[in-house]
Amino acid sequence: MPSAVATCAFSCAMVAVGRPIHSAICQPTCAAQQLATATREQQRVDQASAGQARLQAFVKAQGASRFVNLQTLEQNPFRFGNEVLLVAVQMTEARTPSEGVVRNANRGGRDCCTRALVQGDVRNWDAHSRLVAVRVKGRKSDTRATEVLLLEALGSQVCTEADCEDVLRGPQGWLKEGAL
Repeated sequence: MPSAVATCAFSCAMVAVGRPIHSAICQPTCAAQQLATATREQQRVDQASAGQARLQAFVKAQGASRFVNLQTLEQNPFRFGNEVLLVAVQMTEARTPSEGVVRNANRGGRDCCTRALVQGDVRNWDAHSRLVAVRVKGRKSDTRATEVLLLEALGSQVCTEADCEDVLRGPQGWLKEGAL
């Protein structure tokens, strides 16, 4: 089904060639639809730019060098050395005020099963997704699993969207892994 703007443009074009389709309302309706579309697009760009500004401020404050997901860290937690990394996660359970289990923030159901143990002040964390600046500490034996990824939380920022789209998706698209 064609969009309202495409239908509007077709109807207005038909009026221009002498076929009076919606002639009384064509131009005001088309102009209103085009303005609404342009306004929505500008709001999207403004929101994405504001999210990118929040991301860059957080990156600078934490000294993070790159964005990675938990699956990448799980494959080889030692490859990043002592770098400060940025991950987007959701708390699944707090074990103590200074230790919690997290998973990747929801990005369309991908990688829902990778878990990590985060050490740091997690007492105020809830189920909202968040960006976390971390240092990888390796792996830790766990009573519920053979080994889990162990991360030291240096700082965090709550996301508005479940997948942290409000911060990780800029005007040019999603932040790519490895970038910042």
